[in-house]
Amino acid sequence: MPRRRRILVLLNPHAGRGALGGVTPQQFSDDAGIDAEIIVPDPDDHAVQMAQARRELAEGVDAVLVRGGDGMVAAGVNLVAQTEVPLGVIPAGTGNDFVRAARLPLSSPAALQHLLTALRAPELTTVAVDALHVILRAPGVTREWWVANSLNIGFDAEVNQRAETLRHIPGSLRYLVGLVQSLPRFHTRRMRLQLDEVAHDLDVALICVHNGGYIGGGIPLNTQAKHDDGVLNVSTVGRVSRTGVTLLFPLVYLGAHRLLRPLSAHQATRLRIHIPAGVPVYADGEAVHAPPLGTPSATEDAGNHELQVQVVPGAVRLIHSETVRHTQTW
Repeated sequence: MPRRRRILVLLNPHAGRGALGGVTPQQFSDDAGIDAEIIVPDPDDHAVQMAQARRELAEGVDAVLVRGGDGMVAAGVNLVAQTEVPLGVIPAGTGNDFVRAARLPLSSPAALQHLLTALRAPELTTVAVDALHVILRAPGVTREWWVANSLNIGFDAEVNQRAETLRHIPGSLRYLVGLVQSLPRFHTRRMRLQLDEVAHDLDVALICVHNGGYIGGGIPLNTQAKHDDGVLNVSTVGRVSRTGVTLLFPLVYLGAHRLLRPLSAHQATRLRIHIPAGVPVYADGEAVHAPPLGTPSATEDAGNHELQVQVVPGAVRLIHSETVRHTQTW
């Protein structure tokens, strides 16, 4: 008889408080006929939740399930990257770009059934996907973490930062307001990018380092990018007017961004970026380096902060209920 599985569940309290795909974790186990011990750290305090999750992971779990948006997926990836523990995802965020690129169900009910099918099987079937390993070095600070889908640097990160202050505005409208508020201070910054062994000094409005083809809730930035190709994709927007940067977002959303000449696409396996200190950095929709809004760069010397990014092929195993390429049973 197969042993009882231990399943660690991470919930975003803002994406269906206390529920996993519309049911409580206990119902998930009992009513669905899944013979498992369900462990649910307190979702009300993210730091406490992650500390408890790391302790449970050290004791041994058979799978980690997350319910939420790209930020919660990133939390799960940071737990399981380069381990033997598979990850299951129930999307419940505004973006869900990782799920979209990984070709997993986009609706919570469909994703729940997808996971139930996999978890009822005697062995879990998984598919290997890449993750981005990132190191940020700044004066007196070194930080290391994993990125599931995208790393955003510059203007789009500032729009995200402003949108976070507009919680009273519903849904995606807050990003539009954030864009309008960011435009008066918009200007390009001088940054150095080293793609593998080739260095470029560029004036850029923004840099997006992405693992999949979608950002910003389904914007098809580069549909050729795949989560399992072992390639780091880098999109940059160079010198552009305020009108041009305003048009950037709708053009990209419509798939017509090739009409915007300052947008360039690059590929590598390793990347090093030197950025001014006042430039914000977001990873999977969450702030990594977010200086107070309106903070000047202090100096245009690009050596204030350094980001090192490397794609790690097959760093994460996603629970999958279908027969797909590169599957493995656990």
